[in-house]
Amino acid sequence: MFLLTAPVYRESHPPKVKTSGNVIIVSWADCFHINAEVKEFVLFKDDQAEYSGYDNQYSVYRQSQYQTYVFRVRLVTAYGKADTPSMAYDPTRSDYIGK
Repeated sequence: MFLLTAPVYRESHPPKVKTSGNVIIVSWADCFHINAEVKEFVLFKDDQAEYSGYDNQYSVYRQSQYQTYVFRVRLVTAYGKADTPSMAYDPTRSDYIGK
């Protein structure tokens, strides 16, 4: 049952990132309190929409294992939208993501 209010980003559950070779898997399954029917999730890579749809993860292919990106996820419902903060993906860091 939905509360029919705007979605809310859960700061305690940021997007997760896994890497395998030249693939970055971004997952946002637990990032939002979803309070209405989902219209779409949008994954932004370097401020450009990379993915739009209903899935809660997406694989990004990169040309080099050393490429860095800035990711952000948006959830859109009939009652509003919510965004994660922008997160810098840096493969040279042990934790991959920096704010």
